Amino acid sequence: MLSSKAYGGMSMDIQQMRKLKPRLKRFLTQFDDCFPRKDTRAHLPVYISGQLSDIPEKSVEPIAINAGVPVRTLQEFLSQHHWDARPGPRPAPAPPPRRARRTQLGRHPRRDQ
Repeated sequence: MLSSKAYGGMSMDIQQMRKLKPRLKRFLTQFDDCFPRKDTRAHLPVYISGQLSDIPEKSVEPIAINAGVPVRTLQEFLSQHHWDARPGPRPAPAPPPRRARRTQLGRHPRRDQ
């Protein structure tokens, strides 16, 4: 368990951590667009929860075993994803290209000439 003196906050017991889990999951949804695949996205809460847990070793193998996830899967999540280590907000992705406007008659101005 984290020392409240070392980290400037209060320590939490297991019951408090369990109550926090739904809020953590909601918080992590803001990073959904960083992971194009849903199955890949599901590993972020596993890894973060492991880092916040009371397991003594915070490496991939103990986190995966504690969460009941295949170790190799969590290793690949951390090693194959391209992480952006720059601090601060990221630029929004470019919007999709706009479709050409149709004329009042419903014809496409370039195709129907």
